[in-house]
Order: sequence, then C-alpha cells, then structure tokens
Amino acid sequence: MSKIINNPDYLWEDQINSIFQLKDKDEVDIFFNIINLVLNISIKNTDLIKLYKLVGLDDFCKIINTFNGKDIKLIKSEQLKDAILLALFYYKREIKNLSWDEIKKEVPFEFDDAIKFGIKIKNMNEIIKKEINKLFNGEI
Repeated sequence: MSKIINNPDYLWEDQINSIFQLKDKDEVDIFFNIINLVLNISIKNTDLIKLYKLVGLDDFCKIINTFNGKDIKLIKSEQLKDAILLALFYYKREIKNLSWDEIKKEVPFEFDDAIKFGIKIKNMNEIIKKEINKLFNGEI
C-alpha cells in the first residue's frame, strides 16, 4: 500500500492517501513528480520550494498546516550554533560540573568566548529558578 502523506493531520490528506492506496509505485512516483512540478509553478517563493525539497511532502504539509499563511522568520545559522553550544556548555558546566578548562579539552573545536557563555548560563539558571518558584507557588 502506497501512502502519499504518512501521518495525515487533515481529512483531505487522508483522502489523497485513500486514492493511492492500491496504486503501484510507478503511479505514486508519477504523482509525486506532478506535485513537485505544481509546487514549483504555483509557489513563487523560492525559499519555500527549497524548504519543501529539504523536508519532503509529509513535513512540508505539517509546516504549512501549522503556520497556515503566517510569516515566520527563521534564526540565522550562527544563532542556531550558539543555542546548541549553550546547551552543550550548560550540560558540561551545570550537569557534569566541569571547569571551563576541562570543557575546552573535551570540546573538539575552538571557542574563545567562555565569558559570554558563562553569562548566558547564569541567565538560564535565573530563569529556571523563577519557573521552579512559579511551579511551587501554583502559578503554572
């Protein structure tokens, strides 16, 4: 059985799946090629086309259905890198209780801004404490 959308969230997605459930792989492949063509023609936003090609039809449908016409602004790759590094350094400092020198020895790439990440970790701890206090005070 072929599925066009693996985890349908909407009735129309389920209906598309039912149309193709008894079709062979060649027919499904032809339909996917037509979807690609239609999206390339009808969506004038080249960034959306790139997103579709990166994530595939299933996840693209989920993204579109979730944001449904809203403008979203993605963070820059440098911001993503900083967020992931912050999580790594937070884990190493707060969970594993390593010093910055120990962290620098363990991390397989150079970073020279331990002070910046130290401040961010301190700020995270303050936010976490506030959230825990809200939880204990029944505010959440």
